[in-house]
Amino acid sequence: MVLLLNILAALLHCLNRLSAIDVTRCSLLDRCLIENAYLMGATELTFEDDGSDQEEGPLGVGAGSVIRNAIVDRNVSIGKGVMIENVAGIEECDRAHEGWVINSGLVTILHGARIPDGTVI
Repeated sequence: MVLLLNILAALLHCLNRLSAIDVTRCSLLDRCLIENAYLMGATELTFEDDGSDQEEGPLGVGAGSVIRNAIVDRNVSIGKGVMIENVAGIEECDRAHEGWVINSGLVTILHGARIPDGTVI
């Protein structure tokens, strides 16, 4: 029951439009926008204040981040103020070494990726 309440509280602070989110294990912080996206969640939850390695950041989506028209694989850490939406309309781009790729115009954040605060994709 407590887990369900935590999930509902997270979704209330995050605007979600036409997206599929694995809410059983997905941390969404305040003021994030998720639109036309698929988030696969994480195999375990981490939080900013749980003593985890802050260099990597907690798993999930940071406050103020925007994710549009994207797929986010499992165990991903998306920093605060990140914008993932392919505004340039790029069709193909391989940045696997940075944790993401674009195929047919769709941004995919790869399994285990760490996207730093303020990144724009």
